[in-house]
Amino acid sequence: MFTHYLFVFAQVHDEFRIPELESIAELHGFSIKFPDNPEDKKTARPFMVLGLESEEHAKVLSERCILVKYICEFYARGKTYEELHRENQLRANQWQKYAADTSFKFMVTAFNHTIPQWRQRMLSKASRIWIFRERST
Repeated sequence: MFTHYLFVFAQVHDEFRIPELESIAELHGFSIKFPDNPEDKKTARPFMVLGLESEEHAKVLSERCILVKYICEFYARGKTYEELHRENQLRANQWQKYAADTSFKFMVTAFNHTIPQWRQRMLSKASRIWIFRERST
């Protein structure tokens, strides 16, 4: 079974991202599940959600791939904040083990545009409310 991870790439050499991932995975004897939707597989974007069979595979890729900035376990996506929150609640069993005693940080970033600071703060506060609501249940 594959767990989804968000890969964030350096914004250079986008044509080498997938070949680098595939070669490191092959060298270490594991496979990567790439997105089925061609839109989600475009390498021009600095991020991609990929499936891996183990957290150890994510560690190997983050240590060995020079085009990977970081890798995070991926829990939810949505077209609206409500949809995102609903999806996040459905996968609460994946992240609740961290919620009780783990500190966290929100990073609000964008690709091909800038998000004003006031909007970043608003999104961060809204996300904190969801996390604290989840921690108390």
